[in-house]
Amino acid sequence: RAGWRSTLRAEGGGCSLDISSLEQKRAMELVIPTLLSLATALAAAEITLQPPLYPHFNSVNTENILHWSPAENGPQHIRYDVQYQRYGYDEETIPVSHCTGIPHCYCDLTEQTWDVNITYFASVRSVLGNTTSTWKRTMFKPFDSTLLGLPSFVTKVEHDVITVRLFPPTLYTAKRNRSMGDVYPQELKYTIYIHANDTDTSEEIHSSGAPVKTTVRLGNIYCIRVRVHLHGDPRKSNITEEKCIQIPTPNPDLETLINTVVGVIGATITLFVLCVCLAMFCWCYLKERRMTPAVLETFGKNRKFLSKMDYLSLTENVELQKVFADGAHHNVTKILDLDDPWPEQKMREASSVDSGIDIGSHSPGRIVLIDEVMNLYRQQTPDSSGIQSTNSSGIQSTNSSGIQST
Repeated sequence: RAGWRSTLRAEGGGCSLDISSLEQKRAMELVIPTLLSLATALAAAEITLQPPLYPHFNSVNTENILHWSPAENGPQHIRYDVQYQRYGYDEETIPVSHCTGIPHCYCDLTEQTWDVNITYFASVRSVLGNTTSTWKRTMFKPFDSTLLGLPSFVTKVEHDVITVRLFPPTLYTAKRNRSMGDVYPQELKYTIYIHANDTDTSEEIHSSGAPVKTTVRLGNIYCIRVRVHLHGDPRKSNITEEKCIQIPTPNPDLETLINTVVGVIGATITLFVLCVCLAMFCWCYLKERRMTPAVLETFGKNRKFLSKMDYLSLTENVELQKVFADGAHHNVTKILDLDDPWPEQKMREASSVDSGIDIGSHSPGRIVLIDEVMNLYRQQTPDSSGIQSTNSSGIQSTNSSGIQST
């Protein structure tokens, strides 16, 4: 350009600008953007990223979150990568997919560190474009480091007794849940604070997790809070919010009415049950089948044979009377000559086993001689001397066969 002259010279990696006084302002407007671009390129070529600061875990109920702070005087729009490794396992570090190239300064590693008895290493680094920092690492074991969250509880009032049921702190995740009662089955201890509105002091009750019962005054208000801690360990939870309960005052008339109704219903049910039982007993007794004794059953089976025996007995008596009354029958050798209507088999069947009497047995003591019968007849009939001499020979012959007596 005419009337002015400008010279641009680079010295020692820097830049100097010589501009005439007449056109200085306009030249600066053209050169400054170029200088800024050059400075940015040089800075990007020579920059070294610093790693994040103070990586550490914040863990409550084994919800394990890795936190860190950005490097001091670090560039803006920086991002971070996270990886972890299990201590004592022969394995490489494992990148965390959901914590790669993230802009925020935390990463949820709950699923990666689910086993509370393993020690873990977690590392984080800074990333800017293709430039990365060194890894910054921390160590963490959930069982020894996690803090306890708030427990939960429910209350129940029965007349003048409050029952507090306790529940351990619990971790709820999208995939699964975990109770601190499972992580610390023996170490969890509870402290229950019960405060009445008419006093300035609180009652403390200690429990290992079992329901707690306490007696209260009717018509009062009680507020309850709970805290959980580990036995022999300084870790403890915060105190829960208060739950206040109004203890109702009972109505004497209503209680009397309820007791009366319950007593009447109970007595009615008892009486009904007794009546039903008595009726069933009577019905069973009246409908019960009568069992005939064995001796009577034997008699019933052999009744026809016994009838024949009675008939024969009567027939023998009548025939004997006719013989003794009729003096013309001197040659009678038998009183009765009939076929035996009771064979031996029938006699055995007619025997009464239960009574011990064998009707069909032939015992010498049971044979009645005609001679003895005639002697008895002579005693009753004075004019029988003639008959005696005439019938003696015939009767003696009859004795050889014998007469069966019933």
